[in-house]
Amino acid sequence: MARLAIITGTSSGIGAALAERLLGEGWQVFGLSRRPVELPAPYQHLTCDLADPAVPQQLASRLAAELAFNEYSHLALVNNAATPGQRRRFGDLSAAETFRNMAINLAAPMALMNLVAELRPANAMLRVVNVSTGLAYRPLPGLADYCASKAGLHMAGEVLAAEDHGDMAVLSYAPGIVATEMQTTLRGETAKDFPSVDVFRAMHEENRLLAANQVLEPIVAFMLDASRRGFYQQRHGE
Repeated sequence: MARLAIITGTSSGIGAALAERLLGEGWQVFGLSRRPVELPAPYQHLTCDLADPAVPQQLASRLAAELAFNEYSHLALVNNAATPGQRRRFGDLSAAETFRNMAINLAAPMALMNLVAELRPANAMLRVVNVSTGLAYRPLPGLADYCASKAGLHMAGEVLAAEDHGDMAVLSYAPGIVATEMQTTLRGETAKDFPSVDVFRAMHEENRLLAANQVLEPIVAFMLDASRRGFYQQRHGE
């Protein structure tokens, strides 16, 4: 039987590296991102804005035929896509941007978690991986949108795991400091606008950033581990 992985943010970084690896290991991969992605079959792609509440239904329509006419032993969702949000202190935040950032980082992943719980084929093992960060548990001035949304996603994963969904497990995985577009964006801010910018510049200057393909093993292992049930939390290197 086939294995299907749904991955958000497959145009770059961890999402792109994971999609390529899973395709090489025999998975079918369905990717979502703002930019088009060209990968060999059986890769499928939905170019979309995750802030759009219509996206889950668009994905459901695309998946319906796949799930109806193929037998799957594994269904996995990797909520990888995220935006750093505003790099501003309270008092300078835009309400519109906060709503948008929460949609991308929290509402969309929750909607996709709901979707796979609803559409999971009978007898298929369901694994959900929410890409997390240490900032889900530690406040950093100027990153309220990001910290709060990631904390919310961590709890949403715990709730999903606490419900009775059969052969299902959830992993909240903090991959460490990875060289992604988000890191480049954060380093480009000014100290006036983003008080914590020096933290990210120092990590880059000290060569502390990991390559995306260095942090994939815990994700892949979790997706294949038939013994897992419930909620798990892991940081890269553990």
